[in-house]
Amino acid sequence: AHQMPPFLGQGLGAGLRDVAALAPLVEAVARGAAPAALDAYQAARRPHVVATVRQAVRLGRLVTLPEPLASVRDGLLRSAGRLPALRRRLLDVRG
Repeated sequence: AHQMPPFLGQGLGAGLRDVAALAPLVEAVARGAAPAALDAYQAARRPHVVATVRQAVRLGRLVTLPEPLASVRDGLLRSAGRLPALRRRLLDVRG
């Protein structure tokens, strides 16, 4: 298990992905597979979890900038929002 920073809103989503990855392994062990089958869980989930936590930390640092850096950030984002290509990128929730 892991702790998820709140800045990407991925806590519940990560938990559901964890369950989806772990449930078949638990079922396999319950049906007689060797308990070592559970070792596949970490290998399957770790790359995504590490990447998501890193992205959440980066976003958290951006969101919690102190003044005057926060005002600079806000001005840059407002300016970027005026350029159609950057605006689409900023609003694209798929990443």
